Amino acid sequence: MVVSSAYQAAALMSVISFAGALVFVGCGRLASKFGIDDAKAVSFFDATCLTLAATAMIGDACLHLIPETFEGTDEETADRYGVLLVTGVVAVLAFEKICDACNTGTIEPFGVANLLVEGLHNFADGMALQVAWNLNREAGVATTIAVAVHELPQELGDFAVLRRAGFATGPLLAANFVASLTCFGGVALAASPWVASREAEMVAFTAGSFLALALHSLAPRALATLDEAATSQGRAVRAAWLLALVLGVVRFLQFVGELEHAVPAAEESSSGFGSFFSRGKEL
Repeated sequence: MVVSSAYQAAALMSVISFAGALVFVGCGRLASKFGIDDAKAVSFFDATCLTLAATAMIGDACLHLIPETFEGTDEETADRYGVLLVTGVVAVLAFEKICDACNTGTIEPFGVANLLVEGLHNFADGMALQVAWNLNREAGVATTIAVAVHELPQELGDFAVLRRAGFATGPLLAANFVASLTCFGGVALAASPWVASREAEMVAFTAGSFLALALHSLAPRALATLDEAATSQGRAVRAAWLLALVLGVVRFLQFVGELEHAVPAAEESSSGFGSFFSRGKEL
């Protein structure tokens, strides 16, 4: 891996933002090569990626962000984080309703919400990267790998989410790339005591927004794609595939969690969100 600083790691995350488009193009070419109907291929791809996005968001929130945010907190602090988590849920639902009431274009509100939530999440990733690289190269590389591998399924899902929301391919790639650039902001601001001391609060809010976006907007649309199968047998096959995908993503996220904590104890203070929180709380 040719990465030697937090800024280069952030640049790598921006490159990963194009993963969804590359996979979509590759799948389209494979479908054409094997004579698969374009409409069926697009429907199947959307079902797969919407499920991927919803599962990645729910898994990231429940397996990583929430447990590590609340780890080692006292009752008063836990209550504050809980309020922020619920605030994140309400904020996404309210934002979608406001956009729905004001929207006169072709972009669905959940697509805009997805971009904002991803930008916030990338910002937190940037902060974790900066803290890790400040400690030493080994911790920086370990954290870069951990962030990269959990970004991959997220970006694959984001592409399908934004397509489903009505974005054309060009604006979609541009908007998703801009959202990825907030990682640089996280790197730049990680040294600020004011920002670092509030990082746990920000991620509690992000976890709530992940849950709201996944359960309210993405999961229902993923399930709705089952009805796009032409036959009951096709729906059964697609449902089995989506269930297998969910289980696979959950196991993958568990692996990411193991990777984040694979750094030796002396370096563990910067290998992932949870340890970064403990540093922030001490400031």
